[in-house]
Amino acid sequence: MRKILIAILIFLAAIIQVSFLPNLFPGHVAPDIMLVGAIIWSVWKNLKRAWLWIILAGLVLDVLTFDYLGVNAISFFIISLGVSSLSKRVTADNKILIVLLYAGFIIVGTIANFLIGDILNGLNRSAVDWSGLLAETVNRNGLIRKIFFNLIVSPFIYWLIVKMKTFLRSGEII
Repeated sequence: MRKILIAILIFLAAIIQVSFLPNLFPGHVAPDIMLVGAIIWSVWKNLKRAWLWIILAGLVLDVLTFDYLGVNAISFFIISLGVSSLSKRVTADNKILIVLLYAGFIIVGTIANFLIGDILNGLNRSAVDWSGLLAETVNRNGLIRKIFFNLIVSPFIYWLIVKMKTFLRSGEII
């Protein structure tokens, strides 16, 4: 039952990200709540336990955005692999340092998601200008605004994941 509930929550989050959030944020540059959730989940969980959910989140997002199948799944998995690896090597007791660590993961993860997505989508095109990939990504897709919005929604996503984890542990599910 818990696995079904998590799958439903992933699907609902993807629907909210694709259909609802672009209408709330200027320029239709909405926060990537699926990516932020994958990053937070990667810090908390062992990647061996979380990789299936992260790939599922990416695949659901690919289907709902009509992107090439697997682009977000591969991107989320690579980012989660890096975040999980780095978070296990860093220990922090100071709350400010922990917040800065999460913010750094979200900033780097957002940039990596754009670059990996552009590279994987570029592999499907015949002519790609690889030299200006980062500059084009920043200018065309509103990367700076995406990072800003991801940082703004990250405390809310963190809170939701904490509540979901508490709810799933409490055994209140029939």
